[in-house]
Amino acid sequence: MKLASVLSCLILMAASGQTWAYGSSSSQKACQKPEFSDFTPADKAQVAPGSLFSFRVSGVSDPSSIKVTIKEESIPVKVKELPSKRYEVTGNLPQALKGNFARINLSAEGKCKGSGGWLVKITE
Repeated sequence: MKLASVLSCLILMAASGQTWAYGSSSSQKACQKPEFSDFTPADKAQVAPGSLFSFRVSGVSDPSSIKVTIKEESIPVKVKELPSKRYEVTGNLPQALKGNFARINLSAEGKCKGSGGWLVKITE
């Protein structure tokens, strides 16, 4: 009888120790990064200098935290809230970029900071 009690205590201690080692599911959900989608023009598309680009972002707590850079240059953007609580972001590529690839880098703050982007080929 005593041996059975000791064994069941050891099994319970081992099982609870493994659970705590991985953290709870609520701590994993606490950090929700913004999600970027619906990139226009498409990834690796050929576009003219000064072309319009757009994307959507969700999970943002502060729309003023949405930032766009191209070749380390900050790009002014317009942010519009959609009925779905997502944001549509639009801007223009710089006129000076010609004849090479440029990555449109994105960042925004939700409960955590998120980043993304896509690549376009700018024609001459």
